[in-house]
Amino acid sequence: VAPSSAVSSLIGRGGAMSQWLSTKTGCRLRVSRRVEHLQERLVFLSGSVDSLTEAICYICRKVQSDPHLQEHLSLRYAHVVPFGAWTCGLSGPTDPGAPLLRPADAGRETLPALAEYLRFPLPREVLLKYRFVGPMQ
Repeated sequence: VAPSSAVSSLIGRGGAMSQWLSTKTGCRLRVSRRVEHLQERLVFLSGSVDSLTEAICYICRKVQSDPHLQEHLSLRYAHVVPFGAWTCGLSGPTDPGAPLLRPADAGRETLPALAEYLRFPLPREVLLKYRFVGPMQ
C-alpha cells in the first residue's frame, strides 16, 4: 500500500520509472486504479525473491521521500469503501458480503482455509486467470 501522492514517482512519466525498475530488477510493477475517497493505492510486484527484495527497497525509499508522507501516517476515513474496491476495474469481488479477516486472526488459520478465504475478494476474472475455481486442496 502506497500513498497516492507517491505513486506518480513510482510510475514515472509515460511509465518510464516502472520500465526502468523492471529492467533494473526484473520485477513487474502494477498499481491499482484510484478509488474515490481513498488516499492510498495498491502496488503489486511480481518476480523472483531477489528481484522483489531489490524492488521493494527501491519503492520504500521512493515512498519515504514523498513530501506528503506525513499526511498519510494517521488516516481516518468518513466513507465506507466496499470490500474489493481495488479490483483494477474488474467486475468486483466474488462475495462482497464476506467478512474481513483480521491479520491477527490469519495466523490461526490453516493454509487451505486462508486460500479459501482469499477467493472471496477476488473478481471472477482473477479467479479464472489463476485457476482459483473449484475446490481448494
